[in-house]
Amino acid sequence: MHALLLASALAAAPATVEEPVELHPSFGLGLGTAYGGAGGQLQLRGTSFGAYLGVGILARIAAAASNASGTTICAGLRWYQGAFFVSLNGSSGEFSYHYDPDVELSQLMKGSLSTLTATIGGRWRLNVFFFEVGIGGGFARTKDPGGTGYSGSPPPGTKPTISVDGIPDLSLALGLEF
Repeated sequence: MHALLLASALAAAPATVEEPVELHPSFGLGLGTAYGGAGGQLQLRGTSFGAYLGVGILARIAAAASNASGTTICAGLRWYQGAFFVSLNGSSGEFSYHYDPDVELSQLMKGSLSTLTATIGGRWRLNVFFFEVGIGGGFARTKDPGGTGYSGSPPPGTKPTISVDGIPDLSLALGLEF
């Protein structure tokens, strides 16, 4: 009797077949915190959500020293509705430069930059190519090691300063999505 009731219930239940999620890898070159300031990004995108990881030069740009070096790692999550997206972007990078830009053996100054932003925008595709544009804002935390000068090292007692500021964010990119 129980088996007959179970069979009747299963036969009456609507058949649901879940379609497999299609994942689309993409590679883009662009500007904005989603691209490490100016850099590249690898993204894995489903129908509605995507996640990315990238590398760029935002920390080097933030150093404001002509001889700065450094790399920024960026990562984020996106929600898509057709071509429209909302993106949560994070980046972190370290930079260094010599206190006296003309003397390679002067003291090495080290700083960092981290950002957290949100952008809204669109990604339009033409075959495998895409164009992306977005705008938003967020916060940046900067650790400034103390500037530059023309002696071997900064004056005694020079300490890094830490600041947290609001920043605008722009996403502008070209790439390939498969």
